Amino acid sequence: MTWYTASLISAVKFKNGKQDIVPVFEDFFLIEADSHIDGMEKAKKIGKEHASAEDDILYIGLPAEKIFLGVRKMRSIYNPSPLDIDMDRPGDGTELTHSYYEVTDMDAAKSLATGNVVDVKYWDDATN
Repeated sequence: MTWYTASLISAVKFKNGKQDIVPVFEDFFLIEADSHIDGMEKAKKIGKEHASAEDDILYIGLPAEKIFLGVRKMRSIYNPSPLDIDMDRPGDGTELTHSYYEVTDMDAAKSLATGNVVDVKYWDDATN
């Protein structure tokens, strides 16, 4: 069995009225599966269950629900040596996922690293 990190996307939808902003959440789940296809099915099930647990919420004081939108990315994780790269159970030092961004300069990169709001170009290979 292989271990995967699944990126699940959900959004908050108001039950009534106009919505100017749609809050989107990306949650990462650890999945063990025989194949990428089996992992995707498990990830979808988890995403639906996770979102449905929050179907009666208040967002900025308004009745809302959390809706599962899909699996954005699922990739096998990579264990450090001497563990098998993806078959052994994850442990200390295992890479769970990665992202690639482009920013305009090093100051923007440093700002991103410290948690500040920065405009980025986000590149993603969702098949890995």
